[in-house]
Order: sequence, then structure tokens, then C-alpha cells
Amino acid sequence: MYKLIIILNFLLVSCVFSQQNPFGEDKSKNTDVNPQEETKKTELTVAQIHTDGILYGAEIDPNKEVLQIKDIFSAIDKYKGNVIVVEGIISESCRAGGCWIVIKDGDMEIRALTRHKFVLPLDQPVGVKAVVEGEFDVKEITEDQAKHFAEESGDMKKAEEIKGSQTMYRIIATGIKILN
Repeated sequence: MYKLIIILNFLLVSCVFSQQNPFGEDKSKNTDVNPQEETKKTELTVAQIHTDGILYGAEIDPNKEVLQIKDIFSAIDKYKGNVIVVEGIISESCRAGGCWIVIKDGDMEIRALTRHKFVLPLDQPVGVKAVVEGEFDVKEITEDQAKHFAEESGDMKKAEEIKGSQTMYRIIATGIKILN
């Protein structure tokens, strides 16, 4: 058994050191800048650029245009019922189960619900940028439901101030990337 482990270690080390580099790039090729490649880089969607962060749920589609919250609010009917990718600043998060965040731009906000398909950290900091993909919708929620969300965020004062039904702009999220 000991000999087998040594042989496997040797094979693993040999494979690793035989590679030109760990990312599979051939550094011996000409590194001159190709103008066509530079054009392709500028045509990247924001989703392709937002690679530095922690992903929860499914990967964000790198080919989708990343919308700003103001874009959605200026054309709600256009986006309602569609899968979108949107960027915003986290202003609230579920401290009870990690099942939602609220992303905000000024006074416009959208709640991203995970539907418990994946969870976010219970101590998710606010004030950081996130990119969310999922189906956008608008829903009327009851006063009790609105209070429940406020309580889950830990804001008991806000929960007490809620009166009547509320309009919730929401995304049923398939993926959320918290950006660094």
C-alpha cells in the first residue's frame, strides 16, 4: 500500500510539473496585442467582468446584460416575468435563514429571494455590491408578510412601522454573486 501511495504521488507531481502553466496557457506564444481581441474585451457584458466575488446558487449568465435598478423601474412591464441580471448595493438581508437580500439604488429596491434553493450568510454585510440573476416580478404582500421580512432582517422598529399591504419588487433568484 505504501508503494502504491508513493507511485501515485510521483505520477501526480510529474503531471503537475509537465504542464507549461497551471492555467493551460502557452506562454511561448507571441504576446503582442491583437486589436480584434482588444475589441472583444470591450464588448464584454458586465456579468463577464464581475468575476471577483462569492457566488451563491447557480452561475450568473455571462452573456446577459447587467441592468441597473433604475433601468428596471423605468420599464417595469418590460422586465416583469423575464429572467434578468441586475446589480445593486445590499441594504438588507435575512438574518434568520439567509434566504433573501434587498439590493438598492437610491430609494428603489428589489428583494432577491432564494426560495431556500441556496442560502446566503446570516451575517451578510450591507453596503456591498451584488449581482443577481432570476425572474423579476412585482407582488402585493400583506402587512404581516412585510413585517415578517422586516423581523427577519432584525429591524424590529421598521416592522412596527409597517402599516397595510406593500408592493414588493422581487427577483426569484437562481444565482447571487456578492462582489469583492
